[in-house]
Amino acid sequence: MDDILSGADDITTAKEMQRQLIGLMKEGCFHLYKWSANSEELLKDVPTENKEFLFNENDELVKTLGLSWRPREDTFMYQMNLQEVPVTITKRTVLSFISKFYDPLGLLQPIIIKTKMMIQKIWLLKIDWDQNLPRQEIENFQRYVAELHQLKDLKIPRCILLKDSVAVHLIGFADASAQAYGACLYVKSENANETQIRLLCSKTRVAPLKTLSIPRLELLALRHCCRN
Repeated sequence: MDDILSGADDITTAKEMQRQLIGLMKEGCFHLYKWSANSEELLKDVPTENKEFLFNENDELVKTLGLSWRPREDTFMYQMNLQEVPVTITKRTVLSFISKFYDPLGLLQPIIIKTKMMIQKIWLLKIDWDQNLPRQEIENFQRYVAELHQLKDLKIPRCILLKDSVAVHLIGFADASAQAYGACLYVKSENANETQIRLLCSKTRVAPLKTLSIPRLELLALRHCCRN
């Protein structure tokens, strides 16, 4: 079994969901553990050995579905092990390093699209997998990696809707350049007191090698927006 990720608008609903989930899984002889929550109330009846997050710890992160979650703040964070940066820069090592990005919702696409463009450019060089890259490409890759440490400061709220929302709107954008195109979806929620806008998901692609007009690429971006 893998992780179960869910939520509710209030503690009462969340506790009922927790009770039903435990009962349902118990019928199949499945025991749930590694419990984490952004509310201590939800964990008070869970045995300590079945908890992954303890509220008496400081600044604790929980791994879930490839992401890092900070329950106290209820925010997602991205962490990369920059100690594993390859010493020898080849097409193979660059692709291996870039593949470590896990971004199922596309929240890092402005960062990841740069890697896709980098790989496309390296591919066009038509060099062997284990051949050292040209100096310019090595410097570009090293500069990119040096900036990745800033990801540790990125915090993304898990909840995208305001409590007691009375109106929810999906807003999509699509754009393109000669190098790449992409699309994104935002969620706008409103309640009686405020309005909030959160990024829901996005997707990017490098422009194909066959030259296409910008309007054509914008249509491709719009198609991805509608599809996802």
